[in-house]
Amino acid sequence: MVKKIGKICVHGFDTFATQTLTTNGLSKKIILSLASNLFLFLSFNVFGIDKSNFRVNLRALDSNGEPLEQAGIGVPFTVELTVEGPKEFGNPEILGMQKLSGPISVSNMMSNTNGRVNVKKIFTYQALVEKEGNFKIGPAQINIEGKRIDSNILNVPVGSELKSKGETELQKNAFLKLSLDKNEVFIDQRIYLSIKFYFNNEDIRLVNIETPNLKDFYFDQQKGEQFSGIEEIEGQKFGYLEYKYPIYPKKIGELLIPSMKATIQQPRSGRMQSSFAFMFSAIGEQKNIRSNSLKIKVNKLPKFEGKVNGVGKFVKFVASVNQIDVTQSEGIVFKLEVEGQADMQNLKTPELNMPQDLTYYDSRNYIEASNIKDFEKKYFEFIVQPNKEGKLIIPEQKFIFFDPEQKKYKSLVTEPIVLNVKKSEAPKKEHPVQKIEQEISLNETSPIY
Repeated sequence: MVKKIGKICVHGFDTFATQTLTTNGLSKKIILSLASNLFLFLSFNVFGIDKSNFRVNLRALDSNGEPLEQAGIGVPFTVELTVEGPKEFGNPEILGMQKLSGPISVSNMMSNTNGRVNVKKIFTYQALVEKEGNFKIGPAQINIEGKRIDSNILNVPVGSELKSKGETELQKNAFLKLSLDKNEVFIDQRIYLSIKFYFNNEDIRLVNIETPNLKDFYFDQQKGEQFSGIEEIEGQKFGYLEYKYPIYPKKIGELLIPSMKATIQQPRSGRMQSSFAFMFSAIGEQKNIRSNSLKIKVNKLPKFEGKVNGVGKFVKFVASVNQIDVTQSEGIVFKLEVEGQADMQNLKTPELNMPQDLTYYDSRNYIEASNIKDFEKKYFEFIVQPNKEGKLIIPEQKFIFFDPEQKKYKSLVTEPIVLNVKKSEAPKKEHPVQKIEQEISLNETSPIY
């Protein structure tokens, strides 16, 4: 038995709703021909946009995609914007967008189930906050056919370290920690940055640690040292790998050392296995962990009248020449050697104190290792030319530096050097016969006019 329910007609669009009942009444089948299409047609053409069909949402995540409970100072985190609805839409706008970088990625998904279209886009941004407080952004907005749809407003508290919602097993078993040997220093003063990877499970492997972002410091990665050992933390023993580097602040004020990211590998299954088997198996998965960030106060040097050559601890400053017996206008090598514990790479060239009868030029400078631990030697070479004969004295040279430990200026002075300068010989004159022969030769071959 077939019973016709009725007919719907909208702007030339018509469809039938038909109900079919079996004669025995045991089953009922309802066929709505083009029902989904009609629903969408009515929604967008008769009733307009239904905001409830769209979802616009902002959320904060850590580097592993876990929801964020608290952002950390100097620790990058992810802001994810999800927009979903039954119709294509343009790029969203976010209030406070200047706080974000990106989008660093955009994923697009579209599905069609029984004629019902669903469009989903996920925009990923990166954020970084450099002071404690509250990170606020949003709402995100999309505009569809003149109607604005807003997201939630994202509020994230910012503290000294990043916290995800719910401590994972990984966070309990492995973490990365940054520390400094000093919290307040002078500009250019040497400090030591320690990067420590802790682990309490032999199946966890350190794959990589990113290079520190030290834009306000001088940092030479080649001068780092590596250590390993065991440390007890809150009654639990952890193995650790430590990387220690000397760094030198190049800016005055409160400086930030941002969080660092490390990539580790752990077994996919919860069951632990031997170290040998894990090293050669392909079942490990990689995860990212992040360290804390650091702040340090950097002070300017005390007032000083004159040029300061360096900041640190210096124990030696000597002058030498490659020869003391020299001919007038002959060039010799004058060398200054400085030995100390400081930023030797950026050590300023000393200003020479030279008499008028000596002309000098910069030649080169280079660094060598010292026999004293953590010290280096730097050499400054000059080419010196005496301009008259007799005894000429290269006077004492002075090296002025600031000792940050004793908080005072000091100086090192070289000994004078005496040069024995001989008069240069006059250049030999050409023999007259040779000139005559040359003139004759030229006359013989030249045409006569």
